[in-house]
Amino acid sequence: MKYKTKEILNKCIELINDNKTNLAKKIIKQETLQEPFSSDLLELLLFIEVSEEDWINAEITVKSILKKKNDPKLHNNLGFILNKLGRYSESVLQHNKAIDLDGKYIDAYNNLGLSLIELNQKEEAILIFEKAIKLDNTNIDLLANMASVMSELKKYKEAIYYFEKAIAIDKDNVIILNNYANTLKEIAEIDKALKNYNKALEIDPEYVEALFNRADLHREIMNFSEALKDINLVLKYEKNSQNYCIKGHVARDMCCLVESEEAFKEAIIHDETSIEANWCLPFSGLIPIYNTENIGEIILGVKDKLIELKKWIIKNKNLTNMETGVGAILPFYLAYQSGDNIKVLEYYGDMCCEVMKEWQERNEYKSEKSITKKIKIGIVSAHVKNHSVWNAITKGILLKLNKKIFSIHTFNVGKSTDLETNIAINNSESYYHDVGELADWYRCLVHNNCDILIYPEIGMHALTFQLACTRISKIQLCMWGHPETSGLKTIDYFISAEMFENENSDKNYSEKLIKLPNLGTYLIEQRKNYNVTDLHYFEIENIPTLICAGALHKYEKKNDWLFIEIIKKCKKVKFLFFSPNKDWEMKFYERMLIEFKKNNLEINSYVQIIPFLDESKFSNVLRNGTIYLDSIGFSGFNTAIKAIEENLPVVSLNNDKLKGNLANALLLRLGLRELIANSYEEYFEIINKILNDETYRQLIIKRIQENKKIIYEDEEVIHALENFILSKT
Repeated sequence: MKYKTKEILNKCIELINDNKTNLAKKIIKQETLQEPFSSDLLELLLFIEVSEEDWINAEITVKSILKKKNDPKLHNNLGFILNKLGRYSESVLQHNKAIDLDGKYIDAYNNLGLSLIELNQKEEAILIFEKAIKLDNTNIDLLANMASVMSELKKYKEAIYYFEKAIAIDKDNVIILNNYANTLKEIAEIDKALKNYNKALEIDPEYVEALFNRADLHREIMNFSEALKDINLVLKYEKNSQNYCIKGHVARDMCCLVESEEAFKEAIIHDETSIEANWCLPFSGLIPIYNTENIGEIILGVKDKLIELKKWIIKNKNLTNMETGVGAILPFYLAYQSGDNIKVLEYYGDMCCEVMKEWQERNEYKSEKSITKKIKIGIVSAHVKNHSVWNAITKGILLKLNKKIFSIHTFNVGKSTDLETNIAINNSESYYHDVGELADWYRCLVHNNCDILIYPEIGMHALTFQLACTRISKIQLCMWGHPETSGLKTIDYFISAEMFENENSDKNYSEKLIKLPNLGTYLIEQRKNYNVTDLHYFEIENIPTLICAGALHKYEKKNDWLFIEIIKKCKKVKFLFFSPNKDWEMKFYERMLIEFKKNNLEINSYVQIIPFLDESKFSNVLRNGTIYLDSIGFSGFNTAIKAIEENLPVVSLNNDKLKGNLANALLLRLGLRELIANSYEEYFEIINKILNDETYRQLIIKRIQENKKIIYEDEEVIHALENFILSKT
């Protein structure tokens, strides 16, 4: 009998080696129908089924073997198979049986830990891994799995410890190097993360996961050219819809309109049901910096693509996760183009609200009524940190709303926090952060049952936008953190300010417009006493420097001629721009170069673009500037405030929309209406007068110094906001 079994085993092994696996399985099954038979045959069959990932038959086979012998290895194998079948609780039982039979069975401990992770029992998994590591502290799988679960639990210090122990044992393990880099990325150790992605890819240049992750890191730090190189390499090995979508996003980041649109179209060719690709395509042409003035045609194209998207949604309404498309690309850059965008935003908003309404009905979650005499206010924001939205809007509300009347609940849906976040924590009755995904945040908001929800901005952050598309509270309002209508029928009011708006402003909003007094915000002076005097980070010359500190996408191509005209009228000046990355700097420079060449001017004599600076260096640049030129069409609020803090004269152009009036409102509040031009000719005259009349310039500086306190700590605004909330609740 033993001789016959050995002969059959050898024959089957030969068949497997000759790629005749099916014939081998057939022989084994025939032999095992007869009793008695050797379990060795079934173990070979099990090996084949596991190799083929035939988990259903593998379960039957291993259970048949277990009837013949109670072996820890077999229980561990059964546990592994059950894990693959998604039956994690049963898997845990089998791994425990293996450990009961052999208390030093490392592989069983490891697999038990992995099954516990699948059951979201991560702390229990850690205890199991710890036991196993005490038995064998050189086991790579144990160390790597321990590191990964620690990282998932955001225990980054411990995760790094175990990753580094694993790498010390096997420095060429590309999977561990990649996962280690992912953890370093989470804690913003960018250089170290990049170094470890590079190590992994030096060892295996075709390791797609590391290429993908490195592309994501490059995109996060706005190194878009390198991100595009990586994603093109990914597509060399894996052409699929997801990877083409990533290429579409990166190409759009790089201001490559055609390439972005083509990538999303290619994604749809690979998977016509791709939610991300179909939802992103309409806005793929909305890029940061344009080299064309035909923006009107692009915006008309957006509307046409949205109509097609609506048809696609109706056709594919049974797709699960349709809500993931909402905000996949937000029409953020649309706001930076002049013109009436309300129709496009309302059309898109209606589609989004409809999809989110259906999602909300599927995820219905009832909350208990809150027992409180105070009015519950929820603030939903991704920018509860040192950020323009926080500094201009949210911080003042949290600090100054009457806590005897209102209870404030802050929902920080963003990833990062800093010292400013502590202000929100200390001034909120409850504070929520890192709650989870969309459904988790939705349940959190519903559970809190706020009387009113305030969104300081809508249009800058995908999760914020998704939540704003749902009706959670009876009253929902947005403020001007993104200074354009949300277009959402779920938002009842848009809170702006008297000095931002005019008598015809209502037509710019889908919401009901509310104008708070003055600047509509309670600002807190943030100027610090910086002692920095070193200006080596930009070429300082003895010529007037016009600071142009708006984000580069705030400067429309149609206004490039203004800089040429200033040079013609004012002679020797320098324009100082700021860029967060080299790709945008290059695009903007190339665009400006065209205008300068047309006028036979040497661009480098007049234009300098430097990287974004920290607060102290930026303040020092402003202090040494001659004029702050507000960006036309989309004004700068926080940058204009910083200029005022440094007593730098601000020159702006009158506008009939909120987004173009931010600096204007500050000048009106300061009593400096004469610095707001009503025409281009007047704009040049104001600049010329400040540049050529030092007495006048010093008079402006003196008035800024004397009056700037008025823009801060405006109690009238808080009282008006409180009265508005009281009237609506």
